[in-house]
Amino acid sequence: MFLIDTGADISLLKGNKLIGTTEYDPEKKVKVKCVDKSPTENHGVLEARIEFSNNSIVHDFQLVNKQVDIQCDGILGRDFLQRERAKYCYESRTVTLTGETCKMVGKAKQLEAREPNMR
Repeated sequence: MFLIDTGADISLLKGNKLIGTTEYDPEKKVKVKCVDKSPTENHGVLEARIEFSNNSIVHDFQLVNKQVDIQCDGILGRDFLQRERAKYCYESRTVTLTGETCKMVGKAKQLEAREPNMR
């Protein structure tokens, strides 16, 4: 199960959700900041396959450890959502990827608006 985050620039995958031995590229790691702007450690890029009922999608994810405090396998960010041309329907709580419609679970949560930084 993934968190869909249209505000995240990149997609993340938790290392403890991997099956078997997997190689990743430490040269392609990027600096990742959490919602609270604190940095989080990542290990590099990992190519992973997301399985659906009738098909699958291969995507490059930033590999992170357990320190990313989310209760799912990873985050699908804008890089993934735009590339796959994801379509959302908030009324029916579904997302469509590669022609397959999936039901979103859980509740949508909007972050509090913050005061803009004035300089």
